[in-house]
Amino acid sequence: MTLVVVLADRLRAVRERRGLTQVEAVARMPGSIKRGYLNDIEKGRRTNLTIEMLARIGRAYGMTVGELLDGVDYPLDDDAPAPESG
Repeated sequence: MTLVVVLADRLRAVRERRGLTQVEAVARMPGSIKRGYLNDIEKGRRTNLTIEMLARIGRAYGMTVGELLDGVDYPLDDDAPAPESG
């Protein structure tokens, strides 16, 4: 499972727990996105989400980006270089 799919599942689950349809969710983000775009996000077909877009979605759900991402666990690639401290 990719990070995009993990995040997509989380976003859909949060929306559903809030009792919102996709139409209701995008109505809380006037001018931001269309229902089809939110559907693509929730299906994992959008791989270029920005922090700004996550903030808009979070606001529509009454959450911060941190709260929205809480529980999104994804193992890092063991072969990836460790971040440099500095």
